[in-house]
Amino acid sequence: MASLEFLAIIFTGLGLAASITYYAMVLNNSNRTRQTQLFMNLYTQIRSKDFVRDTRELSSWTWTSFQDFRAKYGSRADKEANTLFHSTANFFDGIGVLVAHNEINPQLVEELMSSWIIWFWEKFGDIIIEYRKVSYPQYLEKVEYLYDKIKPIASKDHPQFKN
Repeated sequence: MASLEFLAIIFTGLGLAASITYYAMVLNNSNRTRQTQLFMNLYTQIRSKDFVRDTRELSSWTWTSFQDFRAKYGSRADKEANTLFHSTANFFDGIGVLVAHNEINPQLVEELMSSWIIWFWEKFGDIIIEYRKVSYPQYLEKVEYLYDKIKPIASKDHPQFKN
């Protein structure tokens, strides 16, 4: 009789362990699926014609100083240009937030978006830093975080490109 009770306890424990293992696997798979869906939503944005047009326009911008940038592209000088800049900057800032909170794998971001991220920060990083001095200290901080996170991965994975 005691051995039957012992077997029942063992089988209950094994069943519980199997249930926990199965639940952990389902949860892990669900998390990976969610991350993939999130990433593909971001990737859809970055490959859109509008995004490509916008970044092409941004890449043509030139300035000699922060004051010159504000005189040409600031909100008082050119609302459309300023909106274009902030729309793109906020997109990268959002990706930075997701990477910082481990909501999306930085390796995935690097593999498909590193050139955009590196280009944006290297073109506009000094401007963003100057805006921090006149606006607020944390202005677009996750764009810089994203660059700092992605740049070393890109340099390591693609040493043939001189960065």
